[in-house]
Amino acid sequence: MSKIQVVAKIDVSSLHFRKVVNRDSGSLRVVAALFDPEGGYLTGSAETVSLKLQDGRASQDLAVTLRWEFDAKAGSYLVRLVVREAQGKAMTSLNREVKIP
Repeated sequence: MSKIQVVAKIDVSSLHFRKVVNRDSGSLRVVAALFDPEGGYLTGSAETVSLKLQDGRASQDLAVTLRWEFDAKAGSYLVRLVVREAQGKAMTSLNREVKIP
């Protein structure tokens, strides 16, 4: 059995933050999922990332790095990453094909 490692570096500098007690607060919901070649869901994982930054830090170049690892047999897979911002309701996704010999 092989492993598929998914690493996502997410730029949070344009996240919609709200002020809470002298801090800029925001959160992201991030889902990483593995699909078979026909688009059938195999496995996945979800995380909520909560950010509480000191004043002024929200406008800087900031990123969050998340990692997942999925067990997989030889074959082709589709890895899908979906990121949703809680405050602004913005959402984006990324799909990549992975082949394990």
